[in-house]
Amino acid sequence: MSGEETGKTPAVRTGTRGATVADYLALTKPGLTTMSVCTAAGGAYLAAGGHPAPLLLLNLVAGTFLVGAGAGALNQWIERRTDGLMKRTERRPLPSGKISPLEGLVLGLLCGVGGVAYLALTTTMFAAILAAITLFVYLALYTPLKRVTHLSTAVGGIPGALPPLIGWVATGRGFSLEAYLLFLFLFLWQMPHFLSLAWIYRRDYAAGGYRFLPEYDATGTVTGRLILLYSAALIPVTLSFVLVGLMGWVFLIGGLLAGGWFFTVGMKFAREITNANARKSFLASLLYLSVILALMLLDRMLPR
Repeated sequence: MSGEETGKTPAVRTGTRGATVADYLALTKPGLTTMSVCTAAGGAYLAAGGHPAPLLLLNLVAGTFLVGAGAGALNQWIERRTDGLMKRTERRPLPSGKISPLEGLVLGLLCGVGGVAYLALTTTMFAAILAAITLFVYLALYTPLKRVTHLSTAVGGIPGALPPLIGWVATGRGFSLEAYLLFLFLFLWQMPHFLSLAWIYRRDYAAGGYRFLPEYDATGTVTGRLILLYSAALIPVTLSFVLVGLMGWVFLIGGLLAGGWFFTVGMKFAREITNANARKSFLASLLYLSVILALMLLDRMLPR
């Protein structure tokens, strides 16, 4: 009988049981960490005019990966008991007992603190400070707030949108309008991305005690409208990249087409609230971000 059925929080096994390299990698939330690394590298690429120093880029990637890995491990350490209540997370290394809580804590601290220190030593102090803020907001604010209010999603959008800024200032450039626009774009993008996910797993999240928007929005009407609103807001932000001179005509055309398509996917979910449409919206968000990053790379490679 599960903890959910008995009304008790399941005990987390404390012994390591056949942990593999894949288990330790899973503890770092590789998907989220990879996205952070890519967007940080993208920020540095744009700040350096398409020609970042190879060693700087390598150091940025390594430091950002360590910070992301530390955040993922510490998040799972904090949430190890609630992860055991949800089907989508009960097989994670900590609730399954493959990795002990102590190992998870040590790995998270070593990676998180080590990543911030590495960025300070190899890039800029501003990059390290932003990385430290990312860790603090993600672990000390967003993680506990998930069990308190659905507004935690907006709080969580802050650390999720900071990697491009980390990459930007790692090159030695200061904060500028272009950097803030990169932050705004990624912040807005996370909203339809996560709201789609929250709707798909709304029952699982509720079982874990997380108070995301679908818990208050049984019909999905508000969730759908917000996905549509944020998807629409991304279009003028992408246009602003061109207006400030960060991007050119290739990005303009491609960004408008991608933004329009992403908006239509969100509209389909808003009109017909189903898990299938929510999943399409979630997958579309991943594809949309990939296209935008590819367009940024291509735009900088072509003569302007």
